[in-house]
Amino acid sequence: FRTTAGRTAAPAADIEPYPAQPVPETEVQIANARLVLSPTQGPVGTRAMLRGEGFAGVGALQLVWQTFAGSRVSGNGFEPRESVIAEVKVRSNGQIEFPFIIPDDLGGLHGLALRDGEKTVARSHFVIETSIVSMTPASGPVGTPITIHLKGVGWTEYDNIYVATYDNAYMGYVCGFNSHGDVVMNFTASGAPGEHLIDLFPGIYQGPSTEPQLLYRQPQLTYAEDHPGNKIPALHFKFEVTPGERRKTGPAVTTN
Repeated sequence: FRTTAGRTAAPAADIEPYPAQPVPETEVQIANARLVLSPTQGPVGTRAMLRGEGFAGVGALQLVWQTFAGSRVSGNGFEPRESVIAEVKVRSNGQIEFPFIIPDDLGGLHGLALRDGEKTVARSHFVIETSIVSMTPASGPVGTPITIHLKGVGWTEYDNIYVATYDNAYMGYVCGFNSHGDVVMNFTASGAPGEHLIDLFPGIYQGPSTEPQLLYRQPQLTYAEDHPGNKIPALHFKFEVTPGERRKTGPAVTTN
């Protein structure tokens, strides 16, 4: 292979195609009623549509978003949480056609329940994908502070962590549970003038208590074949170090 002069054509920030995630079947407690959520997978802010039929006799239903909240860092554990995100009007013929926006929350599987008072009459599910908000800046001299911002980072041991490398060297890891999937990673540019690659790979946040935990908090290069739990993609970035005066050293990698 011959390396040629010039810049690569790849974008400054790129996420691999997201694998299709398994979603449980929709649950409906009303005889002969039907409910369909479309799509069932996407990043935060996805425009979704809830369609149903057979809900005659019900004037309005609460749309309840189901998630988890807590902390593995504090040791206080975690628990399921719910919040009402909308009121869904049911037409006189029993049909539902309700557009809504997927909330800004943790990555992974979430329930969407339709409630009539205290009674759950139906439930569908949506999988939030990790998404790249930004990497800023995209170029600068050695010492330039760089910030990567992600949304939809997960909460399980298998998708709560992304492990960062800089030019294939281990740099650290970031987690998203405490911050509801919103992750900001800060580091500084280094190396000779030219393009440098930053990659975020899936890892495992926590293994058996009898083992050193950093054994698991490493970039799993075989993630596409055998990553346990949710099949999540790697994230790729590039930064161009430009000639010029070295900037003051910025912050090290931080985690949320």
